[in-house]
Amino acid sequence: MLKQGYITQEQYDEAINQKLVFKSKESPNTMKYQWFIEPAIDEIAKDMADKLNITESEAKQRLRTGGYNIYLTIDTKIQEAAEAVINDDSFFKQFNLKPYASTENSPKVSQPQAAAVIMDYSTGEVRAIVGGRGPHPLRSMNRATDVKRQPGSAIKPLSVYAPAIDTQLATAATIIEDSPFSQELLAATGGWEPKNYDNSYRGNVTVREAITRSINVVAAKLLLQLGIGTSVDYLQNKFHISTIKNSDKYVAPLSLGGLTEGVYPIEMAAAYGVFGNKGIYSEPILYTKVTDRYNNIIVERTSTQSRSISSQAAYIMLDMMKDVVRKPYGTGGRARFGSMPVAGKTGTTSDYTNVWFCGVTPYYSGAVWIGHDKPNTSIPGLKSSLAAKLWGEIMKRAHEGLKVVDFERPSGIVYEKVCLDSGKYPTDLCFNDPRGNRVVTEMFIDGTQPVELCDYHVNIVPEPDITTPENPSNPQDNGGKIKKRKIQQVIPPTKTNPLLKRVKTRSKPIQRNPSNRPFRPIAF
Repeated sequence: MLKQGYITQEQYDEAINQKLVFKSKESPNTMKYQWFIEPAIDEIAKDMADKLNITESEAKQRLRTGGYNIYLTIDTKIQEAAEAVINDDSFFKQFNLKPYASTENSPKVSQPQAAAVIMDYSTGEVRAIVGGRGPHPLRSMNRATDVKRQPGSAIKPLSVYAPAIDTQLATAATIIEDSPFSQELLAATGGWEPKNYDNSYRGNVTVREAITRSINVVAAKLLLQLGIGTSVDYLQNKFHISTIKNSDKYVAPLSLGGLTEGVYPIEMAAAYGVFGNKGIYSEPILYTKVTDRYNNIIVERTSTQSRSISSQAAYIMLDMMKDVVRKPYGTGGRARFGSMPVAGKTGTTSDYTNVWFCGVTPYYSGAVWIGHDKPNTSIPGLKSSLAAKLWGEIMKRAHEGLKVVDFERPSGIVYEKVCLDSGKYPTDLCFNDPRGNRVVTEMFIDGTQPVELCDYHVNIVPEPDITTPENPSNPQDNGGKIKKRKIQQVIPPTKTNPLLKRVKTRSKPIQRNPSNRPFRPIAF
Protein backbone atom coordinates (compact mmCIF):
# COMPACT_ATOMS: atom_id res chain seq x y z
CA MET A 1 0.00 0.00 0.00
CA LEU A 2 2.95 2.29 0.70
CA LYS A 3 4.53 1.44 -2.66
CA GLN A 4 1.25 2.06 -4.45
CA GLY A 5 0.80 5.38 -2.70
CA TYR A 6 -2.35 4.48 -0.82
CA ILE A 7 -0.82 5.38 2.58
CA THR A 8 1.95 7.68 3.76
CA GLN A 9 5.24 6.65 5.38
CA GLU A 10 3.90 7.92 8.69
CA GLN A 11 0.78 5.74 8.44
CA TYR A 12 2.94 2.79 7.46
CA ASP A 13 5.25 3.21 10.47
CA GLU A 14 2.28 3.56 12.83
CA ALA A 15 0.71 0.37 11.51
CA ILE A 16 3.98 -1.59 11.72
CA ASN A 17 4.58 -0.53 15.32
CA GLN A 18 1.03 -1.27 16.53
CA LYS A 19 0.91 -4.20 18.95
CA LEU A 20 -1.48 -6.92 17.92
CA VAL A 21 -3.69 -8.51 20.60
CA PHE A 22 -5.30 -11.85 19.80
CA LYS A 23 -8.49 -12.90 21.58
CA SER A 24 -10.00 -16.34 21.53
CA LYS A 25 -13.63 -16.55 20.55
CA GLU A 26 -15.73 -16.72 23.69
CA SER A 27 -18.68 -19.05 23.78
CA PRO A 28 -21.91 -17.33 24.81
CA ASN A 29 -22.81 -17.66 28.49
CA THR A 30 -26.55 -17.87 27.83
CA MET A 31 -28.79 -19.27 25.15
CA LYS A 32 -32.32 -18.49 24.09
CA TYR A 33 -34.77 -21.03 25.51
CA GLN A 34 -31.91 -22.63 27.44
CA TRP A 35 -34.23 -23.94 30.17
CA PHE A 36 -36.04 -26.05 27.58
CA ILE A 37 -33.23 -26.90 25.16
CA GLU A 38 -30.77 -28.23 27.72
CA PRO A 39 -33.04 -30.92 29.22
CA ALA A 40 -34.28 -31.73 25.70
CA ILE A 41 -30.71 -32.39 24.54
CA ASP A 42 -30.17 -34.58 27.60
CA GLU A 43 -33.29 -36.58 26.74
CA ILE A 44 -32.28 -36.96 23.10
CA ALA A 45 -28.71 -37.97 23.99
CA LYS A 46 -29.95 -40.66 26.34
CA ASP A 47 -32.28 -42.09 23.68
CA MET A 48 -29.55 -41.96 21.01
CA ALA A 49 -27.09 -43.65 23.33
CA ASP A 50 -29.54 -46.45 24.04
CA LYS A 51 -30.42 -46.97 20.38
CA LEU A 52 -26.93 -46.62 18.84
CA ASN A 53 -25.02 -48.28 21.70
CA ILE A 54 -22.82 -45.25 22.31
CA THR A 55 -22.21 -43.07 25.35
CA GLU A 56 -24.32 -40.01 26.05
CA SER A 57 -21.23 -37.84 25.60
CA GLU A 58 -20.72 -39.28 22.12
CA ALA A 59 -24.38 -38.70 21.36
CA LYS A 60 -24.13 -35.04 22.38
CA GLN A 61 -21.04 -34.61 20.22
CA ARG A 62 -22.91 -36.02 17.22
CA LEU A 63 -25.83 -33.68 17.91
CA ARG A 64 -23.43 -30.71 17.85
CA THR A 65 -21.58 -31.65 14.68
CA GLY A 66 -23.74 -34.08 12.73
CA GLY A 67 -26.09 -31.64 11.04
CA TYR A 68 -29.17 -33.21 12.56
CA ASN A 69 -32.67 -31.74 12.49
CA ILE A 70 -34.19 -31.74 15.97
CA TYR A 71 -37.95 -31.43 16.43
CA LEU A 72 -38.77 -30.11 19.90
CA THR A 73 -42.21 -29.93 21.52
CA ILE A 74 -41.62 -26.35 22.68
CA ASP A 75 -44.21 -23.67 21.94
CA THR A 76 -42.04 -20.57 21.76
CA LYS A 77 -44.96 -18.27 22.52
CA ILE A 78 -45.73 -20.10 25.74
CA GLN A 79 -42.02 -20.45 26.59
CA GLU A 80 -41.48 -16.71 26.22
CA ALA A 81 -44.61 -15.96 28.24
CA ALA A 82 -43.51 -18.27 31.06
CA GLU A 83 -40.02 -16.79 31.14
CA ALA A 84 -41.41 -13.25 31.17
CA VAL A 85 -43.69 -13.98 34.13
CA ILE A 86 -41.10 -15.86 36.19
CA ASN A 87 -38.50 -13.14 35.52
CA ASP A 88 -40.86 -10.27 36.41
CA ASP A 89 -39.34 -8.80 39.58
CA SER A 90 -42.57 -6.99 40.45
CA PHE A 91 -43.98 -10.29 41.70
CA PHE A 92 -41.08 -10.65 44.14
CA LYS A 93 -40.46 -7.08 45.30
CA GLN A 94 -41.87 -7.78 48.77
CA PHE A 95 -39.02 -10.16 49.56
CA ASN A 96 -35.73 -8.75 50.78
CA LEU A 97 -33.44 -11.74 50.40
CA LYS A 98 -29.76 -11.79 49.54
CA PRO A 99 -28.60 -13.58 46.40
CA TYR A 100 -27.46 -17.11 47.05
CA ALA A 101 -25.07 -19.56 45.39
CA SER A 102 -25.98 -23.23 45.72
CA THR A 103 -22.36 -24.34 45.20
CA GLU A 104 -18.91 -22.73 45.50
CA ASN A 105 -18.48 -22.63 41.74
CA SER A 106 -21.94 -21.34 40.84
CA PRO A 107 -22.84 -17.65 40.68
CA LYS A 108 -25.14 -16.05 43.20
CA VAL A 109 -28.68 -15.71 41.93
CA SER A 110 -31.81 -13.94 43.13
CA GLN A 111 -33.95 -15.42 45.89
CA PRO A 112 -36.59 -16.68 46.15
CA GLN A 113 -36.26 -18.81 43.06
CA ALA A 114 -39.08 -20.16 40.91
CA ALA A 115 -39.78 -22.79 38.28
CA ALA A 116 -42.63 -23.59 35.90
CA VAL A 117 -43.68 -26.36 33.51
CA ILE A 118 -46.57 -26.24 31.03
CA MET A 119 -47.58 -29.29 29.00
CA ASP A 120 -50.25 -30.51 26.63
CA TYR A 121 -51.61 -33.43 28.63
CA SER A 122 -53.45 -34.96 25.68
CA THR A 123 -50.15 -35.70 23.88
CA GLY A 124 -47.59 -35.48 26.68
CA GLU A 125 -45.74 -32.78 24.76
CA VAL A 126 -44.15 -30.22 27.07
CA ARG A 127 -44.69 -26.68 25.80
CA ALA A 128 -42.60 -24.62 28.21
CA ILE A 129 -39.96 -25.09 30.91
CA VAL A 130 -38.54 -22.37 33.12
CA GLY A 131 -35.87 -23.68 35.45
CA GLY A 132 -35.02 -20.50 37.31
CA ARG A 133 -35.59 -16.82 37.83
CA GLY A 134 -33.17 -14.17 36.56
CA PRO A 135 -29.96 -14.57 34.53
CA HIS A 136 -28.28 -17.97 34.72
CA PRO A 137 -25.23 -19.30 32.86
CA LEU A 138 -25.56 -22.33 30.65
CA ARG A 139 -25.94 -25.72 32.36
CA SER A 140 -27.30 -24.11 35.50
CA MET A 141 -29.41 -26.09 37.93
CA ASN A 142 -32.82 -26.58 36.32
CA ARG A 143 -35.36 -26.39 39.12
CA ALA A 144 -38.20 -27.56 36.87
CA THR A 145 -36.66 -30.88 35.82
CA ASP A 146 -33.80 -31.67 38.20
CA VAL A 147 -34.66 -30.29 41.64
CA LYS A 148 -37.01 -31.96 44.12
CA ARG A 149 -38.98 -29.94 46.66
CA GLN A 150 -41.69 -30.89 49.14
CA PRO A 151 -45.14 -30.34 47.57
CA GLY A 152 -47.22 -29.69 50.69
CA SER A 153 -50.97 -29.89 50.11
CA ALA A 154 -50.50 -30.09 46.33
CA ILE A 155 -49.97 -33.82 46.92
CA LYS A 156 -53.46 -34.36 48.40
CA PRO A 157 -55.37 -34.81 45.11
CA LEU A 158 -52.84 -37.44 44.06
CA SER A 159 -52.31 -39.33 47.31
CA VAL A 160 -55.70 -39.02 49.05
CA TYR A 161 -58.68 -37.61 47.20
CA ALA A 162 -58.34 -39.12 43.71
CA PRO A 163 -57.63 -42.62 45.10
CA ALA A 164 -60.61 -42.33 47.48
CA ILE A 165 -62.96 -41.24 44.68
CA ASP A 166 -61.58 -43.76 42.18
CA THR A 167 -61.91 -46.72 44.58
CA GLN A 168 -65.36 -45.44 45.61
CA LEU A 169 -64.27 -45.28 49.22
CA ALA A 170 -65.64 -41.74 49.30
CA THR A 171 -67.68 -39.32 47.23
CA ALA A 172 -67.57 -35.55 47.00
CA ALA A 173 -70.41 -35.53 49.56
CA THR A 174 -68.83 -37.89 52.08
CA ILE A 175 -68.83 -36.38 55.57
CA ILE A 176 -65.63 -36.46 57.63
CA GLU A 177 -65.35 -34.76 60.98
CA ASP A 178 -62.73 -32.04 61.17
CA SER A 179 -61.86 -32.53 64.83
CA PRO A 180 -58.92 -33.57 67.01
CA PHE A 181 -57.72 -37.15 66.64
CA SER A 182 -59.25 -39.74 68.92
CA GLN A 183 -57.04 -42.05 70.98
CA GLU A 184 -57.70 -44.76 68.41
CA LEU A 185 -56.42 -42.58 65.57
CA LEU A 186 -53.41 -41.44 67.60
CA ALA A 187 -52.55 -45.08 68.16
CA ALA A 188 -52.77 -45.71 64.41
CA THR A 189 -50.35 -42.86 63.65
CA GLY A 190 -47.91 -43.49 66.48
CA GLY A 191 -49.01 -40.37 68.32
CA TRP A 192 -48.77 -37.97 65.35
CA GLU A 193 -51.68 -35.59 64.88
CA PRO A 194 -52.15 -33.05 62.07
CA LYS A 195 -53.04 -29.43 62.60
CA ASN A 196 -54.95 -27.21 60.21
CA TYR A 197 -53.19 -24.14 58.87
CA ASP A 198 -55.45 -21.84 60.92
CA ASN A 199 -55.36 -24.04 64.05
CA SER A 200 -59.14 -24.41 64.04
CA TYR A 201 -61.69 -27.18 63.48
CA ARG A 202 -64.92 -27.01 61.50
CA GLY A 203 -66.79 -30.12 62.59
CA ASN A 204 -68.52 -32.17 59.91
CA VAL A 205 -67.39 -31.20 56.41
CA THR A 206 -67.76 -32.78 52.99
CA VAL A 207 -64.80 -34.03 51.00
CA ARG A 208 -65.51 -31.21 48.53
CA GLU A 209 -65.17 -28.56 51.21
CA ALA A 210 -62.11 -30.25 52.67
CA ILE A 211 -60.18 -30.07 49.41
CA THR A 212 -61.36 -26.53 48.72
CA ARG A 213 -60.24 -25.27 52.13
CA SER A 214 -57.21 -27.59 52.21
CA ILE A 215 -58.15 -29.05 55.59
CA ASN A 216 -55.25 -31.17 56.82
CA VAL A 217 -57.15 -33.13 59.47
CA VAL A 218 -59.70 -34.43 56.97
CA ALA A 219 -56.98 -35.46 54.49
CA ALA A 220 -55.19 -37.42 57.20
CA LYS A 221 -58.38 -39.15 58.43
CA LEU A 222 -59.37 -40.11 54.90
CA LEU A 223 -55.88 -41.46 54.21
CA LEU A 224 -56.17 -43.68 57.28
CA GLN A 225 -59.33 -45.17 55.79
CA LEU A 226 -57.75 -45.46 52.34
CA GLY A 227 -54.58 -47.18 53.56
CA ILE A 228 -50.89 -46.42 53.10
CA GLY A 229 -50.43 -49.09 50.45
CA THR A 230 -53.22 -47.80 48.23
CA SER A 231 -51.97 -44.23 48.50
CA VAL A 232 -48.42 -45.21 47.56
CA ASP A 233 -49.66 -47.35 44.68
CA TYR A 234 -51.56 -44.44 43.16
CA LEU A 235 -48.64 -42.04 43.60
CA GLN A 236 -46.04 -44.34 42.08
CA ASN A 237 -47.96 -46.42 39.55
CA LYS A 238 -50.91 -44.23 38.55
CA PHE A 239 -49.54 -40.68 38.80
CA HIS A 240 -45.90 -41.71 38.18
CA ILE A 241 -44.28 -39.76 41.00
CA SER A 242 -40.78 -41.26 41.03
CA THR A 243 -39.42 -39.85 44.28
CA ILE A 244 -41.36 -41.80 46.94
CA LYS A 245 -39.07 -43.35 49.56
CA ASN A 246 -39.74 -45.90 52.29
CA SER A 247 -39.58 -43.05 54.80
CA ASP A 248 -42.56 -41.48 53.00
CA LYS A 249 -44.85 -44.45 53.59
CA TYR A 250 -46.57 -42.96 56.61
CA VAL A 251 -49.71 -40.92 57.15
CA ALA A 252 -48.01 -37.55 57.68
CA PRO A 253 -45.94 -37.29 54.49
CA LEU A 254 -48.56 -38.89 52.27
CA SER A 255 -51.49 -36.78 53.49
CA LEU A 256 -49.70 -33.44 53.93
CA GLY A 257 -46.87 -33.64 51.39
CA GLY A 258 -43.84 -33.58 53.65
CA LEU A 259 -42.00 -36.09 51.47
CA THR A 260 -38.40 -36.94 52.26
CA GLU A 261 -36.96 -35.68 48.98
CA GLY A 262 -39.94 -33.92 47.48
CA VAL A 263 -41.19 -33.97 43.88
CA TYR A 264 -40.13 -32.60 40.50
CA PRO A 265 -42.31 -29.83 39.02
CA ILE A 266 -42.36 -31.60 35.65
CA GLU A 267 -43.78 -34.74 37.28
CA MET A 268 -46.43 -32.71 39.10
CA ALA A 269 -47.50 -31.06 35.82
CA ALA A 270 -47.86 -34.48 34.21
CA ALA A 271 -49.71 -35.95 37.20
CA TYR A 272 -52.29 -33.15 37.22
CA GLY A 273 -52.73 -33.67 33.49
CA VAL A 274 -54.46 -36.96 34.35
CA PHE A 275 -57.50 -35.02 35.56
CA GLY A 276 -57.86 -33.07 32.33
CA ASN A 277 -57.16 -36.11 30.14
CA LYS A 278 -60.13 -38.15 31.40
CA GLY A 279 -58.00 -40.22 33.75
CA ILE A 280 -55.23 -41.00 31.25
CA TYR A 281 -51.60 -40.32 32.17
CA SER A 282 -49.31 -39.01 29.41
CA GLU A 283 -45.56 -39.30 29.90
CA PRO A 284 -43.97 -35.83 29.40
CA ILE A 285 -41.73 -35.60 26.32
CA LEU A 286 -39.52 -32.76 25.07
CA TYR A 287 -38.96 -33.82 21.44
CA THR A 288 -40.70 -35.89 18.80
CA LYS A 289 -37.88 -36.90 16.43
CA VAL A 290 -34.33 -36.32 15.23
CA THR A 291 -33.45 -36.71 11.54
CA ASP A 292 -30.20 -36.53 9.59
CA ARG A 293 -29.53 -34.28 6.60
CA TYR A 294 -31.21 -36.81 4.34
CA ASN A 295 -34.36 -36.83 6.48
CA ASN A 296 -33.71 -40.29 7.87
CA ILE A 297 -35.09 -40.70 11.38
CA ILE A 298 -32.31 -41.24 13.93
CA VAL A 299 -34.51 -41.37 17.04
CA GLU A 300 -38.12 -40.53 17.71
CA ARG A 301 -40.24 -40.20 20.81
CA THR A 302 -43.94 -40.56 21.54
CA SER A 303 -45.58 -40.26 24.90
CA THR A 304 -46.41 -43.49 26.70
CA GLN A 305 -50.00 -43.31 27.93
CA SER A 306 -51.83 -45.40 30.51
CA ARG A 307 -55.07 -45.40 32.49
CA SER A 308 -54.60 -43.91 35.97
CA ILE A 309 -58.14 -43.37 37.24
CA SER A 310 -61.61 -43.66 35.76
CA SER A 311 -62.88 -40.84 33.58
CA GLN A 312 -65.70 -40.32 36.11
CA ALA A 313 -63.28 -39.99 39.03
CA ALA A 314 -61.17 -37.56 36.99
CA TYR A 315 -64.21 -35.41 36.22
CA ILE A 316 -65.34 -35.26 39.85
CA MET A 317 -61.79 -34.33 40.90
CA LEU A 318 -61.82 -31.55 38.30
CA ASP A 319 -65.08 -30.18 39.62
CA MET A 320 -63.92 -30.23 43.23
CA MET A 321 -60.63 -28.54 42.30
CA LYS A 322 -62.56 -25.91 40.37
CA ASP A 323 -63.91 -24.85 43.76
CA VAL A 324 -60.33 -24.31 44.96
CA VAL A 325 -60.15 -21.55 42.35
CA ARG A 326 -63.72 -20.24 42.09
CA LYS A 327 -65.01 -20.33 45.68
CA PRO A 328 -64.34 -17.24 47.84
CA TYR A 329 -62.88 -19.47 50.56
CA GLY A 330 -60.81 -21.54 48.11
CA THR A 331 -57.04 -21.32 48.42
CA GLY A 332 -56.27 -20.86 44.71
CA GLY A 333 -58.41 -17.94 43.62
CA ARG A 334 -55.50 -16.01 42.11
CA ALA A 335 -55.03 -18.68 39.45
CA ARG A 336 -58.19 -17.51 37.68
CA PHE A 337 -57.80 -15.81 34.33
CA GLY A 338 -60.71 -14.66 32.22
CA SER A 339 -63.57 -17.11 31.82
CA MET A 340 -61.44 -20.17 31.03
CA PRO A 341 -62.20 -23.04 33.45
CA VAL A 342 -59.36 -23.75 35.89
CA ALA A 343 -59.00 -26.61 38.37
CA GLY A 344 -56.04 -26.96 40.68
CA LYS A 345 -54.54 -27.14 44.13
CA THR A 346 -52.18 -25.02 46.19
CA GLY A 347 -49.36 -26.36 48.31
CA THR A 348 -47.45 -24.83 51.21
CA THR A 349 -44.80 -26.58 53.31
CA SER A 350 -43.90 -25.99 56.94
CA ASP A 351 -42.51 -22.55 57.79
CA TYR A 352 -43.27 -21.32 54.26
CA THR A 353 -40.20 -22.88 52.69
CA ASN A 354 -41.96 -23.96 49.47
CA VAL A 355 -45.19 -22.92 47.78
CA TRP A 356 -46.90 -24.47 44.77
CA PHE A 357 -49.80 -24.24 42.45
CA CYS A 358 -50.55 -27.21 40.22
CA GLY A 359 -53.52 -27.13 37.93
CA VAL A 360 -55.20 -27.84 34.66
CA THR A 361 -57.34 -26.14 32.01
CA PRO A 362 -59.18 -27.73 29.08
CA TYR A 363 -55.95 -27.27 27.10
CA TYR A 364 -52.89 -27.54 29.37
CA SER A 365 -51.65 -28.69 32.74
CA GLY A 366 -48.92 -26.91 34.64
CA ALA A 367 -47.00 -26.56 37.88
CA VAL A 368 -45.35 -23.54 39.48
CA TRP A 369 -42.94 -23.77 42.41
CA ILE A 370 -41.42 -20.94 44.47
CA GLY A 371 -38.85 -21.29 47.24
CA HIS A 372 -35.26 -20.77 48.33
CA ASP A 373 -32.36 -22.61 46.70
CA LYS A 374 -31.15 -23.51 50.18
CA PRO A 375 -33.55 -26.27 51.29
CA ASN A 376 -35.70 -25.68 54.37
CA THR A 377 -35.10 -21.94 54.33
CA SER A 378 -38.14 -20.08 55.59
CA ILE A 379 -39.23 -17.09 53.52
CA PRO A 380 -41.34 -14.62 55.53
CA GLY A 381 -44.45 -13.58 53.62
CA LEU A 382 -44.24 -16.37 51.05
CA LYS A 383 -47.71 -17.72 50.25
CA SER A 384 -49.14 -20.21 47.82
CA SER A 385 -51.33 -17.45 46.42
CA LEU A 386 -48.21 -16.07 44.72
CA ALA A 387 -47.61 -19.39 42.98
CA ALA A 388 -51.26 -19.38 41.91
CA LYS A 389 -50.87 -15.84 40.58
CA LEU A 390 -47.81 -16.73 38.49
CA TRP A 391 -49.57 -19.85 37.18
CA GLY A 392 -52.59 -17.79 36.16
CA GLU A 393 -50.46 -15.14 34.45
CA ILE A 394 -48.58 -17.75 32.43
CA MET A 395 -51.76 -19.58 31.46
CA LYS A 396 -53.51 -16.34 30.53
CA ARG A 397 -50.87 -15.68 27.89
CA ALA A 398 -50.71 -19.32 26.82
CA HIS A 399 -54.46 -19.33 26.12
CA GLU A 400 -54.59 -16.16 24.06
CA GLY A 401 -56.67 -16.85 20.96
CA LEU A 402 -58.03 -20.16 22.28
CA LYS A 403 -61.75 -20.75 22.49
CA VAL A 404 -63.27 -20.89 25.97
CA VAL A 405 -64.51 -24.44 26.46
CA ASP A 406 -65.22 -26.60 29.49
CA PHE A 407 -63.98 -30.04 30.42
CA GLU A 408 -66.00 -32.75 28.70
CA ARG A 409 -68.29 -34.64 31.05
CA PRO A 410 -68.09 -38.41 30.63
CA SER A 411 -71.03 -40.80 30.81
CA GLY A 412 -71.64 -42.44 34.17
CA ILE A 413 -71.96 -39.18 36.11
CA VAL A 414 -75.23 -38.56 37.95
CA TYR A 415 -76.49 -35.67 40.06
CA GLU A 416 -78.39 -36.01 43.31
CA LYS A 417 -79.54 -33.80 46.17
CA VAL A 418 -77.70 -34.39 49.45
CA CYS A 419 -77.69 -32.95 52.93
CA LEU A 420 -74.51 -31.01 53.70
CA ASP A 421 -74.51 -32.26 57.29
CA SER A 422 -74.97 -35.99 56.76
CA GLY A 423 -73.99 -36.52 53.12
CA LYS A 424 -77.21 -38.51 52.75
CA TYR A 425 -80.48 -38.08 50.91
CA PRO A 426 -82.28 -35.07 52.38
CA THR A 427 -85.60 -34.92 54.18
CA ASP A 428 -87.80 -31.85 54.50
CA LEU A 429 -86.01 -31.05 57.75
CA CYS A 430 -82.76 -30.51 55.83
CA PHE A 431 -84.43 -27.81 53.76
CA ASN A 432 -85.77 -26.11 56.92
CA ASP A 433 -82.64 -26.04 59.09
CA PRO A 434 -82.61 -22.90 61.29
CA ARG A 435 -79.29 -21.99 59.64
CA GLY A 436 -80.94 -22.11 56.22
CA ASN A 437 -81.34 -24.67 53.49
CA ARG A 438 -78.72 -27.41 53.96
CA VAL A 439 -79.43 -29.20 50.68
CA VAL A 440 -77.16 -29.06 47.65
CA THR A 441 -76.92 -30.93 44.38
CA GLU A 442 -73.77 -33.01 44.13
CA MET A 443 -72.25 -35.15 41.37
CA PHE A 444 -71.52 -38.85 41.81
CA ILE A 445 -70.17 -41.82 39.94
CA ASP A 446 -73.36 -43.66 39.03
CA GLY A 447 -74.05 -46.17 41.78
CA THR A 448 -72.36 -44.21 44.56
CA GLN A 449 -75.13 -41.66 45.14
CA PRO A 450 -76.68 -41.86 48.64
CA VAL A 451 -79.83 -43.90 49.23
CA GLU A 452 -80.06 -43.59 53.01
CA LEU A 453 -82.14 -40.78 54.47
CA CYS A 454 -80.50 -38.01 56.45
CA ASP A 455 -80.28 -38.95 60.12
CA TYR A 456 -78.72 -35.67 61.19
CA HIS A 457 -81.85 -33.55 61.11
CA VAL A 458 -84.62 -34.83 63.43
CA ASN A 459 -87.72 -33.42 65.06
CA ILE A 460 -87.93 -33.83 68.85
CA VAL A 461 -91.65 -34.11 69.64
CA PRO A 462 -92.74 -34.37 73.33
CA GLU A 463 -95.99 -36.25 73.92
CA PRO A 464 -98.61 -35.08 76.45
CA ASP A 465 -98.02 -36.02 80.09
CA ILE A 466 -99.52 -39.37 81.02
CA THR A 467 -100.48 -40.20 84.64
CA THR A 468 -100.07 -43.85 85.59
CA PRO A 469 -102.27 -44.88 88.51
CA GLU A 470 -100.18 -47.98 89.10
CA ASN A 471 -97.49 -45.86 90.70
CA PRO A 472 -99.06 -42.53 91.63
CA SER A 473 -96.64 -41.48 94.34
CA ASN A 474 -93.24 -42.49 93.09
CA PRO A 475 -91.00 -39.51 93.96
CA GLN A 476 -88.90 -40.19 90.91
CA ASP A 477 -91.79 -39.89 88.49
CA ASN A 478 -92.78 -36.32 89.30
CA GLY A 479 -95.70 -37.01 91.52
CA GLY A 480 -97.05 -39.97 89.65
CA LYS A 481 -96.70 -38.34 86.23
CA ILE A 482 -94.30 -40.13 83.92
CA LYS A 483 -93.28 -38.07 80.90
CA LYS A 484 -92.88 -40.23 77.81
CA ARG A 485 -91.32 -38.66 74.74
CA LYS A 486 -90.37 -39.92 71.35
CA ILE A 487 -88.18 -38.66 68.54
CA GLN A 488 -90.22 -38.48 65.38
CA GLN A 489 -88.74 -37.86 61.96
CA VAL A 490 -91.66 -36.76 59.84
CA ILE A 491 -91.19 -37.24 56.10
CA PRO A 492 -94.42 -36.41 54.31
CA PRO A 493 -94.62 -36.84 50.55
CA THR A 494 -93.99 -33.39 49.11
CA LYS A 495 -92.66 -31.85 45.96
CA THR A 496 -89.18 -31.81 47.47
CA ASN A 497 -89.33 -35.49 48.38
CA PRO A 498 -92.05 -37.10 46.17
CA LEU A 499 -90.73 -40.62 46.67
CA LEU A 500 -90.82 -40.60 50.46
CA LYS A 501 -94.13 -41.84 51.85
CA ARG A 502 -93.48 -42.99 55.37
CA VAL A 503 -93.10 -41.71 58.91
CA LYS A 504 -90.23 -42.99 61.00
CA THR A 505 -91.02 -43.18 64.70
CA ARG A 506 -88.96 -44.61 67.47
CA SER A 507 -89.53 -44.28 71.21
CA LYS A 508 -86.55 -43.46 73.39
CA PRO A 509 -85.76 -41.13 76.28
CA ILE A 510 -84.89 -37.58 75.36
CA GLN A 511 -81.14 -37.04 75.15
CA ARG A 512 -79.65 -34.00 76.80
CA ASN A 513 -78.08 -31.56 74.36
CA PRO A 514 -76.77 -28.57 76.33
CA SER A 515 -75.51 -26.84 73.21
CA ASN A 516 -79.08 -26.81 71.82
CA ARG A 517 -77.72 -27.94 68.46
CA PRO A 518 -78.99 -30.74 66.23
CA PHE A 519 -77.44 -34.07 67.16
CA ARG A 520 -74.36 -34.85 65.08
CA PRO A 521 -73.53 -38.28 63.74
CA ILE A 522 -70.36 -39.95 64.91
CA ALA A 523 -67.75 -39.50 62.21
CA PHE A 524 -64.36 -41.14 61.73
